[in-house]
Amino acid sequence: MSVRKICTAKGAGKGCPYGDHRCSHPWWFDVMYRGIRHRMPVNEYALQRGATEPVRTKQEAEKRWEPRFLADVVAGRDPRVPPAPADPAALTFGGCVDLYLKSHVPQLKGQKSAESALNILRTHLGELPLTMLERPEPIEDFRRALKDRKLATVNRYLARLRHLLGWAHARELIARTPFGRYSIVVSTKRESQRARRIYPAEELALLQACDTIDTAEHWHAGREMRPRIIAALDLGVRRGEMLALRNRDVDWTKHRAIIRGETAKSAKPRAVPFDPKGRLATILEGRRFLKPEKYVFGSATGEPVANFRTAWETLVLLAHGESSERDKRKGRVNTEALKRIDLRWHDLRHESACRWRERGLDLREIQLLLGHSSLLVTQRYLNVTDDELTDAMTAKLGWGKA
Repeated sequence: MSVRKICTAKGAGKGCPYGDHRCSHPWWFDVMYRGIRHRMPVNEYALQRGATEPVRTKQEAEKRWEPRFLADVVAGRDPRVPPAPADPAALTFGGCVDLYLKSHVPQLKGQKSAESALNILRTHLGELPLTMLERPEPIEDFRRALKDRKLATVNRYLARLRHLLGWAHARELIARTPFGRYSIVVSTKRESQRARRIYPAEELALLQACDTIDTAEHWHAGREMRPRIIAALDLGVRRGEMLALRNRDVDWTKHRAIIRGETAKSAKPRAVPFDPKGRLATILEGRRFLKPEKYVFGSATGEPVANFRTAWETLVLLAHGESSERDKRKGRVNTEALKRIDLRWHDLRHESACRWRERGLDLREIQLLLGHSSLLVTQRYLNVTDDELTDAMTAKLGWGKA
């Protein structure tokens, strides 16, 4: 228990007839952390940090002040020492981002995506005083500066900015936030849904391109990329989840790949079955000679691989008959062809979901296989074509039958 009253002895000369929360004694923090006990009156802590009146209820102590007390203890700060007064007018947006990164971002599941968005925000708004972002004008300028970016990308940045400013407002770093019904609105209705499909001919071309780059010139990347492409299409896992899969995570009894919570984006474990007689089973069987802790889709010796962007771009270009040359100083030369082809690694995961739907799995089953927390996200993965709708109606409604 972190918040309690220290008056458990009834009638012990302390003027406490109850010995529980009904008495008038003040609330205390009582926390044990790494063998050290931290005890302090809630009112003493709260009044040093901006409370205008004493804390009278346990609910207020737990919701408003206990998280801050625990954060001070975990960070190694003495909660009995009052914090140094901060001047909100002198705090820049970049300084607020630093505070946000230290206190809030470590609690998030998607830390890397949050840090990436914050870096973009810092680049455009970092030098501005934080109080300037109480008005919508700087945020509208930020929108105009990113007019060439896709709307979904800009909305993700604005959503992160909205949360950051709400966090700053709750800590009285700013007087108000400009996000609301009648000021800055983040609308997702006009976002375009990606409908890129990978049909058998393109899949075959990608796999054949793997044979092309299976040479010393390309560091024999083809023999490692072929299993990854097949796994992405058959398991529908994210790139990070696939690269983190170890031999011990393959359940050969029930023929399924176990995605552990610490490697999943949602932090929830799940199991994705595979065909015991399919092509993926053959690949997994060929990696069983490695030790249990080795990575299935890592290097040839089972060592972890952080990224394979260069190999993927090379495959995409070769599969579509384009030049895949690189410059040591400038990197990829044929960037225009990559934009024109518009094939991303994540499209393999979308394609896997679409193929599951075509084979008869319902939306809820696909959601569980993909590891989504919402059915709305799963719906955006399923790109239904006009021909598929026609075939479905013909089959289910019995059109054309005598």
